Amino acid sequence: MHEIIERNIEVLLSIDSKIAEESIGGNANSWRGFGCSYLNFTYNSNTGEIVYIGNKPKATNAGIKLAFPAKQRPLKIWEGKDRIVKFDFKEIPTEEILKILLESAYAYNKKHAFNPMNKPVVYEGVA
Repeated sequence: MHEIIERNIEVLLSIDSKIAEESIGGNANSWRGFGCSYLNFTYNSNTGEIVYIGNKPKATNAGIKLAFPAKQRPLKIWEGKDRIVKFDFKEIPTEEILKILLESAYAYNKKHAFNPMNKPVVYEGVA
């Protein structure tokens, strides 16, 4: 597996502690009937490495939407059972970098998700 993807998975696995502070629903809405949370993240646009995940939108260049098999708290019982369903980018990355980020999300979902089916992770640019 690509070294950057492996590092990205490690960073993505740290999401649980950050999501515990977030609400489910709200501006993150839902995905296929599941509650979602939203976090901001920063990736290196030259390598695809994720260098920060948290909730400081001014310091980031993308967002990540995660779905949970629950529509409300307590989120603790679902910890470790989220899945990445969407990336939002301030600017769409190059094809090579997008591939690294999507492969990181697929690998994370396969390893970690409540329903690891190979469903696509969507992405879009943010105005």
